[in-house]
Amino acid sequence: MIEINLLPEELKIVKKEKKIPSLSQQQLMPLLLVLVGVLLLVHVVLGALQLAKTLQAASLQRQLKVLGVQKQELSASSDSISAVQLAQRVIPWSQKLHALSLSLPSGMWFNELNVSRGTLKIWGSVVSLKKEEMALITGFLETLKKNPSFVKNFSGLELGTLTRRTLGGFEIIDFVLTCKAK
Repeated sequence: MIEINLLPEELKIVKKEKKIPSLSQQQLMPLLLVLVGVLLLVHVVLGALQLAKTLQAASLQRQLKVLGVQKQELSASSDSISAVQLAQRVIPWSQKLHALSLSLPSGMWFNELNVSRGTLKIWGSVVSLKKEEMALITGFLETLKKNPSFVKNFSGLELGTLTRRTLGGFEIIDFVLTCKAK
């Protein structure tokens, strides 16, 4: 379809073209220099940041390698040490209790046993119709000291407080025995 505008020239609507202001070469040059300067500055800053990150990454890689070697050495030594330490530190309590029961004389009994940090504490009592309570306690201690499987993990056996009391016409001595771990 063809459009024909038959209006006289003075009534015709004329489309005005938008003019872009033109810049002279003298005005354009400083603007270009500023733009190039900003781009160069951004380029230098980004390059410096990349260099810093690269150096930091290299430093961290070296530290990681050193830590890896140290970790391997430590884990290898800790595995062997912990197995040896466990073998040495483990106290066979069932054997100790069995030795206590075999060494226990007639007329003596335990009221309480307590194990804390490798130390065995025994509260017990003894009674004798022949008034030999002290001899029973001394004999019990000597029997334990002569038993190598019992004293193996202990640095010593200490007899603590002794208390005399009477119950139903019988004299009873209460005692405390402490076995300290090595």
